[in-house]
Amino acid sequence: MGAITNYLTHANANTYGMFATSRRTNEMILAARAAMADFFNCAAEEVVFGQNMTTITLGLARAIGRELKAGDEIVVTTLDHDANVGPWRALEERAWL
Repeated sequence: MGAITNYLTHANANTYGMFATSRRTNEMILAARAAMADFFNCAAEEVVFGQNMTTITLGLARAIGRELKAGDEIVVTTLDHDANVGPWRALEERAWL
C-alpha cells in the first residue's frame, strides 16, 4: 500500500512528459520492468505493461492472427479466464479456420 500511496502522491503523471512527475513515472516503470525481467530471466525490453490483461491479449491475438495459416492452432482450455479465451476464439471467425 505504501508504494501505491507514494506513486499517487509523488509521481502520478503521463509518461514521457516534461514534468518531474512524468520522469518519476518513467523511472518507476523502468524499475518495474527490470524487476519483472529478473523474475522471468529475460531482457527488460521484453516486459510489457498495459491497461489490463484483456486489452493486451486482444492486441496480441490480432497481431499473431495476421500470421496464422491454415492448420495452425491456438490451444485454450475451459480453465482459462475468458480474457485469454475470447480473443483467440475471435480468430475462429476467419474463413480458413
